[in-house]
Amino acid sequence: MDEKEFKTMFDKCNQEAKNLHWFKIVFVGDCYVGKTSIIKSFCKAQFNPKYTPTVGVDYGFKVMDGLRIHMWDLSGNPYFKDTRNELYENCDLCIMVYDVNSRKSFESLDSYWWPEIQKYDIADSMVACIGNKRDSEAKQTPDAVTLSDAEIWCLKKGSIRHQIISAATGDHVQMALSEFIKLRVNKINKKLPFV
Repeated sequence: MDEKEFKTMFDKCNQEAKNLHWFKIVFVGDCYVGKTSIIKSFCKAQFNPKYTPTVGVDYGFKVMDGLRIHMWDLSGNPYFKDTRNELYENCDLCIMVYDVNSRKSFESLDSYWWPEIQKYDIADSMVACIGNKRDSEAKQTPDAVTLSDAEIWCLKKGSIRHQIISAATGDHVQMALSEFIKLRVNKINKKLPFV
C-alpha cells in the first residue's frame, strides 16, 4: 500500500469514526455478579472463569449499528463509591446486575443499588436489570431468585426491562444488551422520556 492509498483509507476510517454516535452504559451490582464478564462477553465473545475483582472501574466498548457503545463496569465494592459516582453522569443506560443464585445480590438491588442510582441525574436514562449466571440454574438452591420475584420487582420500580443471561456461555448476552440498547436509542430518536 502506497502513501496515497494509506491516506485515503485513513481518511475514510476517520470519517466513519466521526459519524458514530456515542452511547454510554454503566453496569452496577454487588461484587461477584459478573458485570465484567457480561461486558467481555458482549464486546469480545470471551469468558474468563478466573474471578478478578474490579478495582474501581473496568471498561469495554463495541461498535454496533452506528453506535460506539462505551460500557463501564462500576465496582460493587463500597470502597469505590466515590469513583462510581463520577461515572453515572450522562449515561444512556444503567444496567443493574444480580446473580440468579444469590438472593443477597438481588435484594441489594433494592436496598443499595436502586437508591444509589436515584441520587444521580439519570432521569433521562433507561434503567434495566439483568440476572446473570443462568448457566447455573440447574444448581438451584434455596437462595436462588425466581423469575417471578425478579419480574415483580422490576414492575414495582416502573416497568424496568429484565433479562436472564449467562456471561459464561454467552447465552442471551447479545440479545439482551442489543434489545436494551435499541429500546433506548428508539426513545432518544423520538425524544421521549423512557418509561
